[in-house]
Amino acid sequence: MHSNSNLKKIKLSSWSTSPGPRFKKDGRFSGEEYREAVLVPLLNEFTNSGTRILVDLDGTEALPSSFLEEAFGGLARRFPNQSINDFVAEIKSERWYYRDAIRRYIEKARG
Repeated sequence: MHSNSNLKKIKLSSWSTSPGPRFKKDGRFSGEEYREAVLVPLLNEFTNSGTRILVDLDGTEALPSSFLEEAFGGLARRFPNQSINDFVAEIKSERWYYRDAIRRYIEKARG
């Protein structure tokens, strides 16, 4: 079990208050772009030091399901040997369905 000292809070709204489509080719602030620019470097940090993340979704407009699936499900597909659920320690959102959706996308990507 990891300690709270190895927990890094990331606010999606500090990256974008209006997350966009699934893929970069479809527009700005895509799930693909968020995964590659934010989540992958943090996953590498987790692999090296055990630093887990708390993802704070509050402060954003509606979150497209395609954005969430590509960011988090895509992370699980890209790194099939990593425990993404251990890496994503907590998901903070006033909208519970976003928390559930992210966990579901990670599990579904695992097969």
